[in-house]
Amino acid sequence: MNGEVRQRSNTSHLIYGIRRLIEFASSFYTLYPGDVFYTGTPSGVGPVKPGDVITLESPLIGAMTVSVGAHVPGQA
Repeated sequence: MNGEVRQRSNTSHLIYGIRRLIEFASSFYTLYPGDVFYTGTPSGVGPVKPGDVITLESPLIGAMTVSVGAHVPGQA
C-alpha cells in the first residue's frame, strides 16, 4: 500500500490445500473455468483511507492498482 509491501504469501501456507478447497466447493456447486476462490488473507491487513493506493501483484496473473476514494453516504 502506497509503495510499502504489507502482505507477501502464497497458497502453500493455506490451512487446507487447493485440492481440498476445490473438492469442498464442488460438493456444493458447479465450478467453471475462470471461477475464483477467495481464501482469506495473510497477516498485514490494516486500515485504508481516501488517497491510499493499493497495488496487487501475482507473477502468473499480473498487477492491479486501486485508488481508495472517499465514501459518500447514500451512494454505493
